[in-house]
Amino acid sequence: MNKNFFTWIAAICCFVLFQSVTIAAGIETNKSKEKITLVKEIGTRSATITQVNAYTDGNTITVDVANYTGDVYVQVYGGNGAAQTVFSCYNNGTVVLDILSLPAGTYTVSITLNNTTYTGTFVK
Repeated sequence: MNKNFFTWIAAICCFVLFQSVTIAAGIETNKSKEKITLVKEIGTRSATITQVNAYTDGNTITVDVANYTGDVYVQVYGGNGAAQTVFSCYNNGTVVLDILSLPAGTYTVSITLNNTTYTGTFVK
């Protein structure tokens, strides 16, 4: 009888542990990235079709650049703080900027490629 008791306790513990891991995994995957709408502010016409996209999950900004070679300047700023980074892009590139330390508020992301700037706003 003791063997059956311990078998049931072990089974219940495994079930509870499995449910905890499943719930934790579900919470992590619910942090989906939201696309930031970008507007081309200034620049010159180019023969290539450069694509720039930005996404946020509240803790990071992800910038994707396609069909461009050169330096990419990324700035995030608002009334509550700022963050920035620079990366070199060779045809395609991605950078992730940590904004975890910025307090809640409305921010602007500015992405500059050569003489062209893309801007968009988001709420953290």
